[in-house]
Amino acid sequence: MKYQLVLQFPANSMEDFDRLVSLQDTLIEELNEVATVDGHDFGLGKLNIFVLTDDPATVFGKPTESLSTKASPTSCSRHTAKWTARTT
Repeated sequence: MKYQLVLQFPANSMEDFDRLVSLQDTLIEELNEVATVDGHDFGLGKLNIFVLTDDPATVFGKPTESLSTKASPTSCSRHTAKWTARTT
């Protein structure tokens, strides 16, 4: 996989963590054909979900609906998405 998308959300409680892990599970299902959800990390008031793909243009549009329904209104409006090229 050539690209990594990092979705970052504010997360300060176990409730935030549980909601965002549920979002990660949904992304695994929705992106199955075009990407690999490579896990998450949680700490310092943030949760990151890592997505690997060779087709960032297709993947970038797919999570929008899940972000608005699974993430809280506060975390969704303040999430950050960042693409980075990976060398594998």
